[in-house]
Amino acid sequence: MPEELTLGYLNDFDRDLGIYQSDDAALENTIGESKVEHVIAGSEPGVELTDHLATRWKCPTRNVDALAASRRHKIAMQRRVKQVGLHTATSIEIRSSAEAKSAISSGLLSLPVVVKPPKSAGTDGVSICHNLQEMELSIEQLLNQYDRFHNLNDALLLQEFLYGEEYCVSAISAGGKHYFTDVWRYRKRSVSNTRVYECDELLDPAAEQSVTALEYSNSVLCAVGIRWGPSHTELMLTSNGPRLIEVAARLQGGVHPGALTDALGCDPIRLAAAAFVAPAKLHSADWLTARSLHFHQRRASLVCVHLIADAVGYLDIEYAVKCLEGSPTYFKGSFSPNVAPPYRVTKTVDLFSSPGFYYLTSVDKDQMWRDYEALRSAESNHFYRASPGR
Repeated sequence: MPEELTLGYLNDFDRDLGIYQSDDAALENTIGESKVEHVIAGSEPGVELTDHLATRWKCPTRNVDALAASRRHKIAMQRRVKQVGLHTATSIEIRSSAEAKSAISSGLLSLPVVVKPPKSAGTDGVSICHNLQEMELSIEQLLNQYDRFHNLNDALLLQEFLYGEEYCVSAISAGGKHYFTDVWRYRKRSVSNTRVYECDELLDPAAEQSVTALEYSNSVLCAVGIRWGPSHTELMLTSNGPRLIEVAARLQGGVHPGALTDALGCDPIRLAAAAFVAPAKLHSADWLTARSLHFHQRRASLVCVHLIADAVGYLDIEYAVKCLEGSPTYFKGSFSPNVAPPYRVTKTVDLFSSPGFYYLTSVDKDQMWRDYEALRSAESNHFYRASPGR
């Protein structure tokens, strides 16, 4: 069976401080005399807390205090990026369907539009609306409801639909200097009124489109005050240039460290740690330079493939494993923790409902894509069944 990701085991840490209950005094009492020098977000729900604690404890490796909201809240994020003069998608904050319809009727936005919660992630709650009825329904389903991370959607982001190719750029920053470790191009599939991930391709960072994405990302990181640690920026390369989707002050989620390290020849997690405890090692790493940007060259092609179930059913896990492990360019993979005997799957409508993912990697890019097409065909025709058992 593909190797399961084993992240976050408590025995990997010297101390477990428990769950933070919005009580700084209690947390400081638990820490005792220990001096906190760095606070690092492990995942998206920890970004705000990281900023709060790093500011409270005056950590020298904290990001710009006054811009914390723009590193987590999608509405504040878009406002900030526009404020510094970067091109952005037309975006407005709405608190009712009436406000959304007014934006359409006034010509501020035109259909299709995107409706999204201000603090969601992984396409959670993101809806592409092609008409007013779809828009009203999406707003009704999301407004004043809680997202996957238990944030109340007291407002929503209404945004123009962007046409183009979607990119993700990962960086490590130290003292406001940004080093780019990897550039990805996302391929997505339309499902109902949303889009689900098909695959993420690791790109040549020196290619012209990659450098364009790097330059824009560098400006975004400066705009939202990211000075220390890992980040990733999602953007769309449109016919009118790059446009921000969102930026996150953390490592990119869902990327297998071993697969990425193997393809890059460096370990982004170790580089992220170096940014805090040994920034000189980060600065002196093997970076290529173009247009005053520092980036790392890949040494092999890599694609992360997301499993997509077209309907409720059951995963034939033995057949899936046999196909994956028999593929010449298969590296590693993982099934979702939700996929357990009898391996029931739901229809894939976002990143969280995907049955799993796997990596293909090779110095022979054409072979990798041939394997991709063969495995997609096998998945569509044989991975899923209508009932449990063979």
